[in-house]
Amino acid sequence: MQIVVVSADRLFITAVQGLAGAMGHTVRVSALLADVPAYDLLIVDGALEGALLGVGGEPPTAMRTAIFAPEILLAAAHATGVAHIHLRSSLAHHLPRLLSEYASAEPR
Repeated sequence: MQIVVVSADRLFITAVQGLAGAMGHTVRVSALLADVPAYDLLIVDGALEGALLGVGGEPPTAMRTAIFAPEILLAAAHATGVAHIHLRSSLAHHLPRLLSEYASAEPR
């Protein structure tokens, strides 16, 4: 599964790469939403300045997007219309479940 993580935080990126890589997925990194390549799952660091402004919109995109935001930005993250909104501090808890869910939904 092709995963794209949008973040400028090396710790956040490394955490996603570690969890996803351990499950056999490929992770690409983008510092800007405008430069995101094709993906099966988009993971957005909600702490990235301006990231929440460009997320959401089209339902198919929103369904294949997960935002991990700091508590102070949770309301703004929910306003994007993205289905998967989680606290940034709970990445290690929620990401493996999301990866399993999306990987099992992929056509074989």
